[in-house]
Formats: sequence, structure tokens, C-alpha cells
Amino acid sequence: MRKLTFPLVFMGLSLGAFAQDQTENKILNWHNKDMATDTVVGISTEKAYTEILSKKKSKKVIVAIIDSGVDTDHEDIKDNVWVNEDEIPNNGIDDDKNGYIDDVHGWSFLGNAKGENIDQETLEMTRIYKKNAAKYSNLNLKEVPKAEQAAFLEFQQARSEYLKKLADAKVEQTSVKQFHKNYTQNDSVIRAYLQKEVYSVEELKTIETTDEKLQKAVQMMTFMIESNFKKDDIQKYLDHAEGSLKYNLNTDFNPRTIIGDDPEKWDGKPYGSKDAKGPDPSHGTHVAGIVAATRHNNIGMDGIADNIKIMSVRAVPDGDERDKDIAMAIRYAVDNGAEVVNMSFGKGYSPEKKMVDDAVKYAESKGVILVHAAGNDSKNTDVVPSFPSKYYANSKESATNWLSIGASTMQKGETLPAFFSNYGRKTVDIFAPGHEIYSLKPSNQYQANSGTSMAAPMVTGLAALLKSYYPQLTYLQVIDIIKKSGTNLGKEKVSIPGGRKKMAVAKKTKFKKLSQTGKIINTYNAVIMAEALSVK
Repeated sequence: MRKLTFPLVFMGLSLGAFAQDQTENKILNWHNKDMATDTVVGISTEKAYTEILSKKKSKKVIVAIIDSGVDTDHEDIKDNVWVNEDEIPNNGIDDDKNGYIDDVHGWSFLGNAKGENIDQETLEMTRIYKKNAAKYSNLNLKEVPKAEQAAFLEFQQARSEYLKKLADAKVEQTSVKQFHKNYTQNDSVIRAYLQKEVYSVEELKTIETTDEKLQKAVQMMTFMIESNFKKDDIQKYLDHAEGSLKYNLNTDFNPRTIIGDDPEKWDGKPYGSKDAKGPDPSHGTHVAGIVAATRHNNIGMDGIADNIKIMSVRAVPDGDERDKDIAMAIRYAVDNGAEVVNMSFGKGYSPEKKMVDDAVKYAESKGVILVHAAGNDSKNTDVVPSFPSKYYANSKESATNWLSIGASTMQKGETLPAFFSNYGRKTVDIFAPGHEIYSLKPSNQYQANSGTSMAAPMVTGLAALLKSYYPQLTYLQVIDIIKKSGTNLGKEKVSIPGGRKKMAVAKKTKFKKLSQTGKIINTYNAVIMAEALSVK
């Protein structure tokens, strides 16, 4: 599902508004700071540049962002966008004969030549439920042929989750509608009383009345203003709640018809469009900024890597991505020179996993590093799988070019792992900053978001930086350096992600039990290790 960003909107308070209400110096580039000198659990990027990298030369590295699209005209990244120099823009000809016409900055597997785009999609559980409901709904396991039992069990699980999610979405829609209605009514009461459209808390506090309706309106609107709730934010939350029912959980919704392919059949033939930006590139733009926003240009924020070209590969809608699109996107990135690929998306089912596995193996054969966000469900992915994953279907083997990333906060102690982050001693490799990350927003804007979507590009940026300054390193060496060089906080006693939402006293564990390494990535340490390895 696109937007591994938590929360997109939570009770009407967007994270963009949240960022604006904070002291900018607190969150701007905090992730690039050093834990010893800046008192935040950053990744020491600035220290690495100041003490080592400023004296070295680097080579350009192409980084593919498989996502919702990227605003390649954004002021803080436009100079770092990949250009396919073998393609003449907008001439309708496949000049470089790679199978993709006019792919100047990348490609979209969610559109067609007419300019139509898929923005909304169903969830994978919705698709599985719809596909198999008629066949399996009235059967039990004993009645199903052995060859189909795995599919039957997957259907049963998907059906259970789908029906629960559908019921919850209906309750949520009703609640938010009522909340929106109450806000609108009480706001109207205040505006009528004060005879003005815009008012302040101070003005509300001057109102003295025995009118119960007005008293109620004063109480609610005082709370709303002091909490920074805005009507537009509530509307966004309502749109989000209604969108879940209209698109994600709607078994009759099928946007795939505009593509004209069979998403369950692999033939390797190109499809899609040149529109690598798409109708809503917010998520992909934020991700791209973390990797490669222009450093020290006195605008926006600073990316981690400074000699990078961002390739936008659009394959992730608002809903669950299709396995075939992800497989095609990985192959496109590899074939067009990407050395590192960022994948800030995920879902709970992968019916065409073999397509993705084959693409991952292809990337592995070319030495391309794949960095994946662990997910925002506060789950142990050792127990509850998240896809895509480095583990190949029906095999004991796993990809050697894969890194799975959990999200951390700026503070040591109990809240070090972000409360929403997935975790897993086996399945998550390492953590990186993913909470209150200030980055790019389309149309030359900026905002703070939280999610493992923000943590993954931290690692993507570091991997690209190492490939740029130490091009002789193999992909295995780069991955090994990233894992070994992290700041070791394994002994920190932390709250298990998710627990703080559900109970007064969250369960505790040692940070080392949440990932393979028990570490937060550290650019400075990684550069020191790369230097030593290069000398050898």
C-alpha cells in the first residue's frame, strides 16, 4: 500500500500542519545530525562530509525511487533528476530502443499513452476475496483438493481480514462524518454570534452566555483551535475514510482496465506511460528528497547523498501495488542503470510473488541494492509477513541484495523505535530515522512526515553515498558496511512498537531484539569503514 507514512491524517491533524507548528530548527535535518554532539539519534551525515567526504571526489550514482511518482521540477531536487540522454523528449519514438517511449526521467506502470492514470487501487485482500469468494466461501479444508489448499487457506485469512476492515471502515466513516458535522455546526454558531468568519481563542474566551448551544460551541471550537484542528484537515480525514470504502475495499472497483494487460500473467512486455510524476507524487517526492535534495543550497532540506540522479518509477497507487508492476519496475530500474532502488511500500499478501522474486534475483545478478521499508503496522514481521520480502517463495534461500528498514525516533530510551514501525529479529535488518522527517512536498513545498517510508530512503541515501565515493565496493560490501557500522543501541530498553497505543504500560524489550543488528545506521561510521576497506 502506498504511503507507508503514519499517519496520513490522524483525527484531522495533518503532519504538514504539525511540522509548521514545531520550531523548524528542531526537525529540519535532525536525522543528519550526530548523537554525541547534537543530542538526537541522528545518522551523523554532516560529520561524515565535514571530516572526510569534503576532501574526496565522487561519481554519479543513479537511484530509482519506485513509488507514487516524483515531482522532478521541485526546486530542491530538480538538479538531481536522472535524464535518459539517449531519449529525445516527447517525439513519440523509442529512441534508445529500450521498449519505453519518451522515458526521459523514468516510467509509469500505472498509466497509458492517452494520459490516463491509476491513482486509487483496491487492497490485495479485496482482490483475493473477490476472486475466490464464489469458489471457496461454502467449503471447508477437507473439501478442497490438496493442490488448492494453500490458496484456500489464503482466501480464508484474506476474507477474515477484509470483512473486519470493511466493518471498521464503515464505523470510521460514520464517526468522522459526525465529527465533521459537529465542527461545521459549532463553527457556524460562533461565526454568527461574533459576526465574523475568522476568530481567535481570545475572542472565544470573551463570550459570556447562558445559552447552552453557544456554550457548547465555544467549548468545542476553543479545543479545536488550541489543538490546531482545521476544517480542511477534517475534510481530508473524511475523504480518506470514504476513499477506503469507495476504492480500497470496493470489490466492484477495477481501475486496471486502462492499462490493458493481465496483472496475473507475466510476459515481460512493456506497458504504461512516460508520466513518471503521476497525479499525486507527494509520497515519492518526500522520499526522493530524503535521498537527494540538493545539499547546502539555502532552501528546503539536505539530502543524504550529494552526487545522485533520481529516477522516478511509478508503480505504487493509493491502495495495494500489483506484484507485476513492482517486478516490471525493478527490472526497468536495473536495465536503466540504477545502482540502488528504494521501495517504500508494502502489503500483507503477494499472490504473484514469483514475478517479484524473479525481478529481485535479476537485480541481485546485476549487483543492484534493494532497500525496503519494513511497514507501519507495529507488527513482528518474523511472525506476520509483509511483502515484498527478501525471502523467496517455496525456497530456503533469500536475496543477498536486500535491506529491510525499521523506523526510529530522535530520542534514546523507551521511545527509540517509532510506535508504528514493524520489527523482527530475522526480517528487519536495521533501523533508521523515520519520525518527524522534514522533506519535500510537490510544488516547491515542504512538510514533515513519519513512517518507515522515511526510514528506507535514509538507508538508500547511505548506500548511494558509499557507491558514489567508493565505487570499487561491491553491493555485498556496501550492505555489510551499513549493517556493521550502525550506532549500537542494542542494550537500550525500549517499548515494543504498537504497545503504547494499546495499554497504559507498554511491554518492554531490548532494542537488539527488534532487528538483526540492534543498530541505527550511521553515515560517519560507514564512511570510516569504507575508507579502511578501500585502503586494503
